[in-house]
Amino acid sequence: MHEMLDENVTLVEDITRKRQGYPSSDAIYFIGPTETCVDKLIEDFSRPKPMYAAAHLYFTSALPDALFDKIKKSPVAPHIRTLKEMNVDFIACESQVFTLEQPQSLFTLYNPPSSSHVTAELGKIAKRLTSVLATLGEYPHIRYYDPSHSGTNLAAKLAHTVQEELDAMCRLDTDFPPQTEFKRAVLIIADRSLDMVSPLVHEFTYQAMMNDLLVLEGGKYIYKTEGGASTDSNAAQMASANLDEGDPIWMLIRHWHYAEAVEYIRGTFNKFLSENKAAASALGQPGEGATGIDSLKEMKETLSSLPQFQEMKTKFSVHINICQECKVMFERRRLDAVGLVEQDLATGETPDGRPVKNAMMDMVPLLDDENVSSYDKVRMLMLYIISLDGIQDAERRRLFEHARLSLEESQAITNLSMLGVRLSAPLDKKKGEKDERGPYAYKVHGKNKKKKKSDNDEVPYDLSRWVPVLKTVMM
Repeated sequence: MHEMLDENVTLVEDITRKRQGYPSSDAIYFIGPTETCVDKLIEDFSRPKPMYAAAHLYFTSALPDALFDKIKKSPVAPHIRTLKEMNVDFIACESQVFTLEQPQSLFTLYNPPSSSHVTAELGKIAKRLTSVLATLGEYPHIRYYDPSHSGTNLAAKLAHTVQEELDAMCRLDTDFPPQTEFKRAVLIIADRSLDMVSPLVHEFTYQAMMNDLLVLEGGKYIYKTEGGASTDSNAAQMASANLDEGDPIWMLIRHWHYAEAVEYIRGTFNKFLSENKAAASALGQPGEGATGIDSLKEMKETLSSLPQFQEMKTKFSVHINICQECKVMFERRRLDAVGLVEQDLATGETPDGRPVKNAMMDMVPLLDDENVSSYDKVRMLMLYIISLDGIQDAERRRLFEHARLSLEESQAITNLSMLGVRLSAPLDKKKGEKDERGPYAYKVHGKNKKKKKSDNDEVPYDLSRWVPVLKTVMM
């Protein structure tokens, strides 16, 4: 907001709300190309005395011809000074991550009221993806996931719709795509059925763990700060932090495993204390350097005793708090045991490379445990059903009873069928008969029998053995 104020923008308002008019000032409209926004725009200039002197229109994406004609024939037309289509109807979360902000798409695409709803939803997604590509100046080769080779699944339909949108843009804009020295990019389109496992297993990299276990408010991390020795009160105060690309520590460690991130923070913090005599003096250790701080709690307490080192305190306090809170939640929710069961189910083998014999024996005690959240139990049960390509209905009911799930949670599991997951194992399967692995179990465990790991093999973290399918596709 402050960046707009610096450009002499005096007021920012929501077009859908009641607003005070400023007849002597121009208004900049940054709006979506929707019927609602266009109607509100026209309404502002349909009064005897228009709300603003002139209108500068910036649409987040291409304006449909019907809405353009509506504007052209309306009272706002004589007041328009600027009209541009910006192609920015997406959210850039990070320098290499974007989202279309359409959380309801999953329900519309996999449980649609009618086929026309699917077509309309894919159209919205295609237009927004085209905006991303236009912003990047890319006209990519499009590859899509279509295991049936029918060209009728969601990924195939979306791929064809995106191609049509790109071709239409090329016809309208002869300068697109711009000349570049780089190779033509590849756009890979896949729907959720490519990998049902990755969203369910707990991810223990720093950024993923923080988003999974901690409560964020509007994308901000909220935490308590301790009163220091030089303050009048030792009472804790609430503070917030934006974890973005302006934070060098965040940029460095966000994709590291949690254990590596903690080790880096601890090592860097101890290095500061050992090299800074003033810090050592503040800790009551003049001339000999500060001793190593081993625990997160000690690091937090040490920061409270060094209020004069504000830059260092700001640099480390946020990440020390994140590490400490993640550790507490990890232990409270028994994620060491839960994560191990998840990884065994996902990979089909134990940490030492042996086939999983009876995952239920490890899972049921966790389903009975009150310290394990219902949310984590639902994730485990989903993985169990997916990894076995369906279980007997009676077995599923017993597992639900162990987990003490609500009706809504139980329904969430049975709704996996809408994504193509087989919930029930065949009743006529004979004892000793080799299981015919389903589409998801095949991707999870692989087609060929795995060799036992040798001592020389690189061993990943026991709780991070699963590799997302998309990563394999990209390699």
